[in-house]
Amino acid sequence: MENESRGHQTLYANLWKEVIQRVNVVKDSLIVNIKDNDDPSVLILLTTLINEGVSVELMSCQYQIEQIHNAIVNNPTKGNRVQKMRRLETLSIQSLEPRLNINHVLELTIPDATDFTISFPNLKFIALGNPTKKMIEQVRLLPHLEYLTIYTSLPPFTLFGGFNALETLTLSHLASPGQITQLLILTAASRYINIHVVGLRIPEFIAVLFKTHHVQCTNVLVLTPVNIDYKHWKKLSS
Repeated sequence: MENESRGHQTLYANLWKEVIQRVNVVKDSLIVNIKDNDDPSVLILLTTLINEGVSVELMSCQYQIEQIHNAIVNNPTKGNRVQKMRRLETLSIQSLEPRLNINHVLELTIPDATDFTISFPNLKFIALGNPTKKMIEQVRLLPHLEYLTIYTSLPPFTLFGGFNALETLTLSHLASPGQITQLLILTAASRYINIHVVGLRIPEFIAVLFKTHHVQCTNVLVLTPVNIDYKHWKKLSS
């Protein structure tokens, strides 16, 4: 708890430094990348700040103001830095650069999505580690979601209902290939959604299932008497 408290103090003392590390502006859209050790409150804070409107210039000015402020706090007698702060504040207020909000967040990555909630309505690309079934139910209702990546663990779910714009589902480095089979057998083929499996070791009967359902595989090893790459196995089995 003490370490968590220190972490929050660091985040707030260097708020805009932390924001810049997690929020990127690309043309007219925003990309949000949550870090490995971030808890759900970090995404809540980022969502609040983004909803107020952000831009490259705003974040840059706020970061510089923050650095000057921290320098004054740490060494208040060194130089006159208030004037520079005021100039940056004026630049931030007068900036004509368009402000982007939660409607402009198109890409989101959460390494460990346990207990997280998503509040970005127009996401097109999402990568989630360890998502819960509750998280999947949130994601399936996103109307513009085209690419979904799930890694580490896969909760039981189907692709029926929602996922109306989904083109590709990537399942990466899952703990067990058995987590994929039910999803494939029950729903994947009927929804015409591309399934991409990455970094997995599978028995041959699951390789047959992947071949039947036209699953795309990258770095997938088929466990035969002589273990071979799935793509090579597929050619041999044709």
